[in-house]
Amino acid sequence: MRSKHVITYLVYLTISTQLFGQNKINWEEDLIYMRSYLEIMHPHLYDFITQEEFNKDYDYLMKNWQKLDDAKIVTQISEIFAKIQDGHTGCGFLYEKNKYIRGLFHYYPLWLYKFSDGVYVLYAKKEYRELIGKKILRMGNLPIDKAVKQLMRMNIGDNDWGKSQQFYLIQEFLQYTGILNKNESELKLIYEKDGETLSYVLNGPESAEDYYLAPKVFPQKDSVIITMNDDCIKPLPLYLSHLYNEDGYSGNNYWYKYLPEKETLYLQISNNIDKKDDPFEEFCKRMFRDLDSLKAKKLIVDVRLNGGGNHFEMALIKGIIARPNIDTKGNLFLLTSRRTISASEHLTTQMETYTNVIIVGEPTAARPNMVGSITRFDLPNSGLRCFTAKEYTQDSDYGDFRLTTKPQIYALLSSEDYANNNDPVLDVVFNYDNICKIKEDCSLAMQERYMNDGIDGLISAFYKHKQNCERVGINLEYFLIDEFSWWIYNYRKEKVDYSQYIKFVVDELPESMRANYWYARNCQLRDKNDLAKKYYIKCLKINPAHGNAQKYLKLIELNEQYNEVNYGW
Repeated sequence: MRSKHVITYLVYLTISTQLFGQNKINWEEDLIYMRSYLEIMHPHLYDFITQEEFNKDYDYLMKNWQKLDDAKIVTQISEIFAKIQDGHTGCGFLYEKNKYIRGLFHYYPLWLYKFSDGVYVLYAKKEYRELIGKKILRMGNLPIDKAVKQLMRMNIGDNDWGKSQQFYLIQEFLQYTGILNKNESELKLIYEKDGETLSYVLNGPESAEDYYLAPKVFPQKDSVIITMNDDCIKPLPLYLSHLYNEDGYSGNNYWYKYLPEKETLYLQISNNIDKKDDPFEEFCKRMFRDLDSLKAKKLIVDVRLNGGGNHFEMALIKGIIARPNIDTKGNLFLLTSRRTISASEHLTTQMETYTNVIIVGEPTAARPNMVGSITRFDLPNSGLRCFTAKEYTQDSDYGDFRLTTKPQIYALLSSEDYANNNDPVLDVVFNYDNICKIKEDCSLAMQERYMNDGIDGLISAFYKHKQNCERVGINLEYFLIDEFSWWIYNYRKEKVDYSQYIKFVVDELPESMRANYWYARNCQLRDKNDLAKKYYIKCLKINPAHGNAQKYLKLIELNEQYNEVNYGW
């Protein structure tokens, strides 16, 4: 009789486990461990998510984990990690060995990319051939722009460029963010083809247990998938040409090629990892010997595919500094993208600080002063693999709160560029002299009109040239803040003119963290505290971790409380 009860209990336990798999896992212990590990190891955990917001999301899970299924819990953990806004902190259930966790999720086997002209299907499994290279207009319940915003809620990254490296079409994430309705599995896409609007329904996602990770960052001629440039007969552009020369997600760690028609040496660094048979320091010695013997006039350093590694760039930087003919504006270029992150951001900041490099391409995926150096940890009961940054690296000035390194000249990849194996970034480099002439024309016109007609004349001249500057990719934030501001400061006719110029800049660049902070500080120093507070708050909305904006906003409030005048000098 007793054995009958035992058998009945075991059958009940088996059925319960199958129906209520989440009850196998003590998520309460896992959540406590997760938070404790993050608070111990992460050097700036509450910079971008306030402790109050973290507590709200965390407490919800602690109170409701027994009511939620495991997929929902992992989804919400993923969102908490994404809110930390750090490309080195997250959870990687798609790639982990834990089959149970991975098996909770389902994905649609196509991969989207946000080009300069819209969101396209970059590659997909062969059964979705019809969608490859098509511009997506709507996904599920949302127009594509709103859908992408929802997808970025779930992506980790230091900034929006980092979060837009790739978009995972995970059914459970799509449902959670409202792109799909709850319990809905069919994903309807509206896309554009030859000017016509068409629809396609993906009937059901695949199990993430079978998740296919393409072997390269931009896969070519893959056996499982088709990409949007597969049929292009033109050779791959330089930055993709060595992708398959070695193992690794980004291909060959580092290599160079001399371009005789341009008298330029092109260097690509796709991983900051020493080759066993060719350490980077020895590689650089050989490269510079060739650069000298070939009498190259320009050096291009390309880190667009570089996902990081080690800090090994000093051999490169020392070699550049030792060659004044190369270390001069117009002869030294650094190419960056939304994949430039971690150690390659470190390299970018070092070159920006110590050389006369011109940066061309897309903004980087990381901050100049950033947290990094990943440490991995598994949650004790679920086995969910997590990771977090453990070190703070101040590569730039202590007052540098930029969320990304923006290029001086933008060169953004379009869908047509990619499909036809064109490289607009190199095109910009080799058109640099013409671009400089356009910027110089704008600058000289602003100077002349200011001398004749004051700030109003300066502004009028700027707007006359603005469209042409934007057409060739000139970064107006860099031009107005880093370059032209020195001229107006040194040649201002009236002291107030400099303040008026700063106000013009912040009106022209309302989403610029740097412009808002600059104007706020200027207002504070002129005792216009209401304006200063307004623009400090705008600055903090863009970057809540801007320590100087926090500091001076609090100083104004303190001085108002005690009726004191103190500028924090």
